[in-house]
Amino acid sequence: MTGDRIRFMTHVLGDGGRVGIGGPGRNIAGLRRAAREALRALEIGAMLGQTARAHRYTDLAILDLVGVGSANAEAFMRGVLGPLATTGASRTYLETLRLLSANGYRIKLTAAALSIHPHTLSYRVKQIRRRFGIDLDEPDVRLRVHLALLILGAQGPTSDAT
Repeated sequence: MTGDRIRFMTHVLGDGGRVGIGGPGRNIAGLRRAAREALRALEIGAMLGQTARAHRYTDLAILDLVGVGSANAEAFMRGVLGPLATTGASRTYLETLRLLSANGYRIKLTAAALSIHPHTLSYRVKQIRRRFGIDLDEPDVRLRVHLALLILGAQGPTSDAT
């Protein structure tokens, strides 16, 4: 859907209106799926506290896939991040994980984003492995960490980890 159409739809809905956008549907089953996606996009957008008035399912599908907002997603996130997902956890290590994940686990790029020396970041990564059992050398661990961070981030500022 083009930006002009989204602006038109949000204009029609007024100040407080929001719109969810599902994928295209070519038949009745496809239209039903598109309607479910649009509703889920609205739900997830509201859960995230997004200020956007239009929520595209394609932009939020990964959060739907991991079941954001569900007890299973919460349990998964806490299982992966362990003590890092609780109140009073070291924000330094959590922010390190967030930026490592966002930067594709590239040390130099992440170190620059954290304004620290790459050797300091390498030390932190070793501490994360030693203290929390999170071995970022393993691709499947990186994936689980990335998904857990998405779930944690979707919880917003009321999360235990803030």
